[in-house]
Amino acid sequence: MSHTLLREANRRGIGSLIQAARAGWHTVPNDLNNGYATLEGLTADYANAPQQSTADRAAALTAELVTTMSGGAADDIINDHIKPALARFVADFQTDATAAGSYAALPNPIPPLDAEPDSVQRAYRRLLKANTGWQSIRTSWRILRGRSLAPTRDPAGLASINAEVSNALELRPIWNPSSPVSSLATPWRHGVFHVRLNWLLDNGAQVWAPTAAEQTIAWRDSNPELIDR
Repeated sequence: MSHTLLREANRRGIGSLIQAARAGWHTVPNDLNNGYATLEGLTADYANAPQQSTADRAAALTAELVTTMSGGAADDIINDHIKPALARFVADFQTDATAAGSYAALPNPIPPLDAEPDSVQRAYRRLLKANTGWQSIRTSWRILRGRSLAPTRDPAGLASINAEVSNALELRPIWNPSSPVSSLATPWRHGVFHVRLNWLLDNGAQVWAPTAAEQTIAWRDSNPELIDR
């Protein structure tokens, strides 16, 4: 039963948040981190010596952990942990993109890279692996947005471009994901993560991890023709 309870905590997204934090992609509140570690300990205790009292403690703790990342608490974690992590990620990415120079706009390593200084090669290799950190941070953000239960007026929800870029309207003259013209929908041309992000940042995109309320404001700003009634 305790093992089932650990799976339930993971089903709620708690395990994913903790694993991303343990990998260093972002932090989490101490009570969430410590509580999950305690839950893991209870799981091990129950496996070695099944006791109803252990299962009951695990059930109560699981409920507490869900509460610590639900409602307004989920927004707090986004603001205090996910946003700073994304800012660090973007700063590190831009540092590597600058070091990689023109290679940052290329989708795959090419022979001339071998002749470049080690610092350039290392920066480019980190760009190739950057999607792992990005996906970890964005996945945690999606989990927390789902737990916050706060609605957004943006009809595209978490899949909206306004959920990724706060100033999409400013970029519309050169980038419009809804455009049937490929050069406007995907001006970076290559379907590779670091090439896309490098293009966005180079052109002034402000990537973010908004709360539902913040996304609603960005959606309204990106659709000035809409009148809020």
